[in-house]
Amino acid sequence: MKEYRYEAQLKLLASQDVTLTNIRNRSLTVLTASSILVSVSTAVGLISADPNKVSLIPRWASVPLLFTLVGIAVLVMLIQRSVDWHSGPDEKKFDIAAIDIEAEFRSEKREAEARGNTYAMTLPERTVEAALGEAIALLIVEAEQNEETLEKHSGKLQACIALFMLQLTFLCLAIAWPYFGNVAVILRFLR
Repeated sequence: MKEYRYEAQLKLLASQDVTLTNIRNRSLTVLTASSILVSVSTAVGLISADPNKVSLIPRWASVPLLFTLVGIAVLVMLIQRSVDWHSGPDEKKFDIAAIDIEAEFRSEKREAEARGNTYAMTLPERTVEAALGEAIALLIVEAEQNEETLEKHSGKLQACIALFMLQLTFLCLAIAWPYFGNVAVILRFLR
């Protein structure tokens, strides 16, 4: 029974690892789309750094586009940085656990023999059972820690997507900005 629980915990850790990879890939996709949007806007001539050239969108619009791109880049770097991640059992922890289990076994065996009883389990059986129980407990804790990391990274990814949508909104507003004055004139004529 413990073997199945152990395998289930390992599968949970593996699926969490895949989720972290997906979050990182999606954040890079948002950064790529954002940088392409700004690059194409510049290449088409919507934004111009040259004061002698006429820009198709107002100069104020280039600042929010740049700030949203920088904000997305910072969030992506936070998502991509290494984290305290658990992907399986740590051998160092289990070596220490095995030593503790062996000492506990010898102590219980001495107590049983002192009472005149025989000890039913042998050391290898006891060690395997106890090590599996210890491994399952450690894997559960590690999975919970991974889940906290995934929640933080998901929030950062959602912030990246929100900034990208804000960037698109700024670009659309900037493109439509020259026409807002004409809309007011048209509305006056329609009255």
